[in-house]
Amino acid sequence: MNFFSTNFINPETTFVGFDSFEGLPDTNNHRFYYKKMFDIGEKFPFIDDSRVSFVKGFFSERKEEIRHHLYSEVNNFLIHFDADLFSSTLLTLFLCSNIKEYYCLFDEFGDDEARALYYYLDVNNSSFEVYATTYDYNFNLSPKQVFGKIINK
Repeated sequence: MNFFSTNFINPETTFVGFDSFEGLPDTNNHRFYYKKMFDIGEKFPFIDDSRVSFVKGFFSERKEEIRHHLYSEVNNFLIHFDADLFSSTLLTLFLCSNIKEYYCLFDEFGDDEARALYYYLDVNNSSFEVYATTYDYNFNLSPKQVFGKIINK
C-alpha cells in the first residue's frame, strides 16, 4: 500500500486496503499456508497519507463493505489481489464482477491466484489480458507477479 500511495501521486487517488490483520483464516490443510500465517497482531500499518484507509476483517465477513468501496468510486483503475488463498481470491474476483474493465495485479500468481482467476474467467465468461509478468525462482516456469486487465462481459 505504501508503494502505491508513494508512486501514484494524484491527490484525487484513493487507496483502500482490505485485510484481517490477524493472518489467514482456516486454510484447510493448505500445502504452503496455515491458519494465522501473516498475523501482525491486528495492527494497521502506519502510512502517512490521508488518501489511504483500511477495512479490517476477513473478506467473507466484509463483502458489503468491499462492494461499497468498489462501486462508490468513479474509476477503479487498479485492483491489487493479495489474498493468497484460492477461496479468498475467487471471492474478491466475484465481488469485482460488476466492474466492466479494470487493471489488476496478482502478487502470488503461480498457484491459488492463477487457479482462482481461471475458474472466475470460465464461470463469468470474462477475459484477461496479460501485460507483464515476473517469474518464480523455479527455473522460470510459472509467473510470480502478473499485471493485466480483466474484461467482464
